[in-house]
Amino acid sequence: MAVDLLTNGGKVVGAVGLNTRTGELTAFHAKAVVMCTGSASRTYVVNPGSKWFYMRDMGTNCGDGRGMVYRAGGELTMMELIRTDHMQGNIMARFWGGKCVNGKGEDFLTETYRKRWSRSYSMHLEEEKGNGPLFWDARDLTDEQMDHLLAYTGDEKNYPDVLLNEYYKQRGIDRREDPAEFESQPIGFLGGPVFNYYGGTTLPGLYAAGDEIWMDSLSGAYAFARRAGIAAAKYADLQEDWTPIDVKQLKGIEEKALAPMGREEGIPPQELEEKVRGIMTKHAYMSKTGPMLEHGLKLLREIREKWLPKVKAGNPHELMRAAEVRNIMTVAEIHMAASLFRTESVPYGRHFLHRLDYPTQHPTWYRQRVVVKKEDGEMKLVKRKTVEQRPPTREEYEAVKEVKP
Repeated sequence: MAVDLLTNGGKVVGAVGLNTRTGELTAFHAKAVVMCTGSASRTYVVNPGSKWFYMRDMGTNCGDGRGMVYRAGGELTMMELIRTDHMQGNIMARFWGGKCVNGKGEDFLTETYRKRWSRSYSMHLEEEKGNGPLFWDARDLTDEQMDHLLAYTGDEKNYPDVLLNEYYKQRGIDRREDPAEFESQPIGFLGGPVFNYYGGTTLPGLYAAGDEIWMDSLSGAYAFARRAGIAAAKYADLQEDWTPIDVKQLKGIEEKALAPMGREEGIPPQELEEKVRGIMTKHAYMSKTGPMLEHGLKLLREIREKWLPKVKAGNPHELMRAAEVRNIMTVAEIHMAASLFRTESVPYGRHFLHRLDYPTQHPTWYRQRVVVKKEDGEMKLVKRKTVEQRPPTREEYEAVKEVKP
């Protein structure tokens, strides 16, 4: 597990990794680093009866890369947008086929698509209007379509959707005759490092791919893994000499990463994580207000200052959990601060920001985004205009000699 980036002179020169079996640290000296540590998902208590870590997404995705970039002084953007999905019961499975109707039996998504809102955002708003509960209605499917659906949910490769058949059976639900209730639930954040077409970040020598830069699909992961890998190799090839590791910085990372193992008294990381995720669920869920965000931020910062330094670990596994909760707390604080900073509501694909005190999009935020950066030990947030970039032609792409962030 990577715990921090190594920097010198403003550029990334390696990373520090933690062996989660032995508790040993290893410093990796590199001319370029490609970061693929997944999304930032372990931030809410989504469903107490659901999969591991009470969430739908991969349980190990706790915002490690975003935390490392932030601590290294890199820029993050769009961290205010929450990522949601439609779930059925505590198995966190999604529905496929059929249509979505509200408590009145209305297919409300027709109007949604006309407005070009995301499906998840519209489901959330429909519940906010008091038109819930929401149902998945497959009664209009043909026998052939239903057979295809049952075959999909019966394939063990399609986890957790493979659990749907047993879920319906235990509850006496026949999908050919009965609508099935579901709800929208958060599964993480959209945002991450500011990046360019090649996966380059605002930290020279650091590239990113996959969920690290919001490519939450295999096609996106494949494409940016290739781009980032090629760009990082070209960047490294242009570095004539190795930039030395900052020994003082390395020592500081080592002391902070291993500190929980040296504490005889304190609190376990699991307890702190539960507290942070509880604050997020109560103060920064799918609908937000300024006062709730302000209070949530106050609570998170109190915990960071008072309790994070008291986390203890009795073994390497708990040391890993301590490193994870530091990143969970970091991305949670960034999400709250960015959500408070952006004074509008905005749908963005499967992701959105819904402010009850600013329920619509605002012209002053048109084509603007929130950028977050750590400067002089403090969090700095700015509004920055989105600039469209024309993708390079194949000839331009292959001819690139030096890839700059």
